Amino acid sequence: MRIIKQVLTSNPVSSNQSQKRDAFAGIMGEYDRQADSLQTQMVDTAHRGLFDPEFLNPIQERWMRLDETLKLHFDLCDLYGGEDEPFLSRRSLTWPEVRSLVQVDDVGTKRDDKLGQIQLASRPRKATEPDTTAGSKVANAFILWLVVFSCAVAPAALFALGYSRSLHLQGTVNDADFWFLIQATLVQIQGLVVSALLERKRGRLPRWRWAIPAAIAGACSIVAIPLYLTVPRDWSSFLSLVAGTTQSFMILQLFLF
Repeated sequence: MRIIKQVLTSNPVSSNQSQKRDAFAGIMGEYDRQADSLQTQMVDTAHRGLFDPEFLNPIQERWMRLDETLKLHFDLCDLYGGEDEPFLSRRSLTWPEVRSLVQVDDVGTKRDDKLGQIQLASRPRKATEPDTTAGSKVANAFILWLVVFSCAVAPAALFALGYSRSLHLQGTVNDADFWFLIQATLVQIQGLVVSALLERKRGRLPRWRWAIPAAIAGACSIVAIPLYLTVPRDWSSFLSLVAGTTQSFMILQLFLF
C-alpha cells in the first residue's frame, strides 16, 4: 500500500513515473475485475446449494485485504487524478456485501430443498413404488420396545428380590435415603424438562408422544417423595423405577425418531 500511495501521489515528471502509475492502475483494475468475476461465481454456486460455508473464513481475510487495497487505490485516484482523467469507481462488491449475498442464497436454497423434500414425502405413492421408510420405522420401533422391555424387566426382578427381603417400614425425614430421594427427583425432573423443551423446539414428534411420558415420569418422581413417609418405602422405590423406565422410553423416542 505504501508503494501504491507513493506511485499515485508522485508527480508525473517523467515517462517512467507515468508508466508506473499506469501499470499499478492496470494491476488494480485487473484485481477488481477478478474479484467481480469471483463474487458472481460464489453467489451462483451458493444459489445452487453447492457452496460450503466453511470456505467463507479463509476467503474473508484475503477479500478484506483486497477491500482495503482497492479503497486506497480509488481514493487516491480521485484525490490526485487530474481533471482530464475519467472518474474511476469500483466494480466488485465489498466483503460484507458478498457474504450477505452468499448467505441469503444459501438459506434460500436450503429452504427450497426442505420444501421439495416435504412435497416429495407428501405426494401419493404409487402402488408399485416401495416405501423406503417403512423398514427403518419398524426397526426403530423394535429397538425402542426391546430396550424399554429390557430396562423394565431387569430392574423389576431386582425390585422383587429387594421387596422380599425388606422390613416394609415407613420412612422418616431423619432418614438419609429420604434426602437422597429428593436429590434424585430434582435431577430427574430437570432432565425431563430439558428433554421436553428440546423436542418442543425440534418438533419432529407429535406432542403427545413426548408430553405424556414426561408427565407420567414427573408425576411418579414427585409422588414418590410423600409416599416414602406414608407407606412402606418399597412403594416409593417402585414409583422411582416406573419414572426411570418412562423417561428412558421418552428419550429413546427422541433419539430414534
